[in-house]
Amino acid sequence: MTSTEEEAQKQKKATREYAEKAKSQIDDWADQIENLQKRADKANETIKTEYEKQIKDLQAKIKELQEKGDKAVSKAKEEYDKQMKDFEARHKELMKEADKVKKASGVALEEVKKGLDAAMKDIKEALEKARKAYEEQR
Repeated sequence: MTSTEEEAQKQKKATREYAEKAKSQIDDWADQIENLQKRADKANETIKTEYEKQIKDLQAKIKELQEKGDKAVSKAKEEYDKQMKDFEARHKELMKEADKVKKASGVALEEVKKGLDAAMKDIKEALEKARKAYEEQR
């Protein structure tokens, strides 16, 4: 073999080695990306699960208020009905936001979370106010 042929063989070998290293690096990156995606998916699922739990808790509190309101007398009953209509409207909005969370991912999820957090805070405050008002009337 001539030195030119030997040099060509060395070049082919070096090119093959470089390609193998590049493929290995790309495979490593793909694995890292897959792991990051799994972590992001798990985080999104955790967020969604937590919101669903909070919504169920709120629904239980609303049901509790409904049951207490059913025992109220006329004037208190009228006020209760007014508040319940407000809660139902807020609950519908909350459910719309919750549906957005279920459908959202990535950056959009962060924006949707802000809206859901605000809606949940609003309904929690309204529920607490109604509960206190009811307790005072008893």
